[in-house]
Amino acid sequence: MHRALGDLCAKYGDVLLLRFGARKVLIVSSSSAVEQCFTKNDIIFANRPRLIAGKHLHYNYRTIGLSSYELNTPAYLSQVMLIAGSESSAVTMDWAMTLLPNNPHAMQKTVADIEAVVGLRPAPLLLPHESSEDCNVGEFHVPKGTMLLVNAWKIHRDPKYWFMPENFMPERFEGGEVEGYKLLPFGEGRRICPGAALGRRTSELSKDGGVMVVHQVVSYVHFDLVGWGT
Repeated sequence: MHRALGDLCAKYGDVLLLRFGARKVLIVSSSSAVEQCFTKNDIIFANRPRLIAGKHLHYNYRTIGLSSYELNTPAYLSQVMLIAGSESSAVTMDWAMTLLPNNPHAMQKTVADIEAVVGLRPAPLLLPHESSEDCNVGEFHVPKGTMLLVNAWKIHRDPKYWFMPENFMPERFEGGEVEGYKLLPFGEGRRICPGAALGRRTSELSKDGGVMVVHQVVSYVHFDLVGWGT
């Protein structure tokens, strides 16, 4: 789906207002439009659409990911932060150990920052949002009740923002945080993943003197690629 939406945006523009059946859907595939959605329109897009998955798989929209805005207690938020941060970190480690052996030139640079792995393989579409009132994004008037889909896959592979975007290049992140809204592994705005800070911290290799899991593995284990069929 994210690839098909990316093709549509490449043909018709980075912001599209479509209909999925009876539902109005705003597709966003540019960092500038993402910034509009999660800064001046952040409170408007703070809610989640009422999807059937939220009803049957998320306890009638009561989990933090699909609940309405400000319906969660601080204690519950703390618990979810731990779960969300740990889960995203585990996925990051999996991708790190998949990509690094296939990119020997990058193996020695992993101590700079493993955040590249998070940016290269996040969820292709951010969790959907829904507008609580009318607003404007780009040239579009967005009616109340419109579902917002951010195509992070398209943004993370856009040559306007990234040099050789399909290549695994950890060195592109050596300068620290990425400016703008070009890297969205945890979403943005007030509905950003509550485990973002924990996820980033546990995904680091050796900042502030802390040696983390991936750093230890690539430092002490030698990898050789084995060809298919051998």
